[in-house]
Amino acid sequence: MDSFDHEQKGYFDPESIDAFKKNIRPWLMVYISHWIYLYAVLKAFFQKTTWQSLTKPESFAFTRLVWCVKYTIGMTVLLAMSIYWKDYNENFVLALPEDSELRSAFAFQNCGWALLVAYCFATTQTAEGSIKKGILRMLGTTTGAFSA
Repeated sequence: MDSFDHEQKGYFDPESIDAFKKNIRPWLMVYISHWIYLYAVLKAFFQKTTWQSLTKPESFAFTRLVWCVKYTIGMTVLLAMSIYWKDYNENFVLALPEDSELRSAFAFQNCGWALLVAYCFATTQTAEGSIKKGILRMLGTTTGAFSA
């Protein structure tokens, strides 16, 4: 490998600039790739073909739209439960005694996350998939509790 002689080559030589561009490109893509993707999504949202695909049964676009709406409503209901339902927040942790000081801390931290994470992982686009994932999570949790 040849050593680079800084005295003969300047920092603004074409070779140095090309090397800089080559090395900076991956770093720039990390920072701007999500903006490029967001632009593509917004562009597709306003195209006529996107809305026309909702009426074509072979594209399953309407089915996916309905699933996304149901998923969003479910997440919103669970989040509202964890924020506004006082009994759910205070009485979530059942393993600790009522007079324990840690009960309120654990309930406050875990009340929403338990259901939201379980809902995210167990919900799929088919009812059969959701039931299967839910049952397997329940069996895994029970098995883990008895093995501990």
